Amino acid sequence: MNKKSKLNIYTYGIYDGWDSDCKDIPKIKKHCLEIPCKIGIEFGFVVDVEHSRGKKLHWKIEHPPIKDTDGNLLGVFKGEEFI
Repeated sequence: MNKKSKLNIYTYGIYDGWDSDCKDIPKIKKHCLEIPCKIGIEFGFVVDVEHSRGKKLHWKIEHPPIKDTDGNLLGVFKGEEFI
């Protein structure tokens, strides 16, 4: 019998800088649900996924109407990660 996938939120809020070349998870600076709208703030959440080896996690982030450095509204970020 296969166990059901289980997703647990590990941390959420504001984090220190993200290094895409490093496999370490960013360190949490502050647990919060409201994020100030300022350039350079790293925010999000870290999850722990159980019983899902080999499956894909599909994700989507929709920002409020924030503009990039060229003045264009940020679009939706989508992706997938293998577990």
